[in-house]
Amino acid sequence: GTSYPSKITQKPTEIEIRRDGSYYVNGKKVSIASVDRAMAKVARMNQSKNASVLVKPHPKVPHEYVATVMDIALRHRVTAILATEKQ
Repeated sequence: GTSYPSKITQKPTEIEIRRDGSYYVNGKKVSIASVDRAMAKVARMNQSKNASVLVKPHPKVPHEYVATVMDIALRHRVTAILATEKQ
C-alpha cells in the first residue's frame, strides 16, 4: 500500500455516549456494531502508532455502556481515553 500525506490533521475519533445510552461516533448517531467497526478502522489506520479514541460518556450514563465501549477498544488494541465532564 502506498501512503499519501494526509491533508487534514488526524483528530482522534470521538465516541460519545448520551444519557439515553445511544452512541455517537464523531457526532453521528450509530449502533454499537458501528462503534465496533469504527474502532477496527482506527486500529487499521494506526497500525504503527498508538491507536486511540476519545470516549465521552454523559455523567449520568450507566456504567455498562462505558464498559462496553472500553471492551471493544481493548479487543481492537485501541487506547480508550476517557474524557470525564468537569463537575
